[in-house]
Amino acid sequence: MMEQLVEDSGLNDAKELGKYWAAIQNDIVVCIISMTVPNDTDFDLYREKAKDCLGVLGKVKQGMLVSSPLGIKFIIRGNHRNRGKTPTPAKVIEVSPHVLWRQS
Repeated sequence: MMEQLVEDSGLNDAKELGKYWAAIQNDIVVCIISMTVPNDTDFDLYREKAKDCLGVLGKVKQGMLVSSPLGIKFIIRGNHRNRGKTPTPAKVIEVSPHVLWRQS
């Protein structure tokens, strides 16, 4: 499913960095929160609080963060995107530089 999302985005050679919720302002990701939590975490409560927090900053969308030759991008996961005869292409959003981290 997620591999198909990357393929549909048109970002060839992109490396998946994980699933996230993102706050989006003016078509730019301004904050992210991971969807990955430990098994002993109440996921429904975590999701509710994460989305509430991000909602203060912008419109909340779920999707995947990817690293590509074009930089770090956020691919929005569309709802029921494969139900039509002509599915909508995945939307790729820029990530604000202050959101990114450096790996050593």
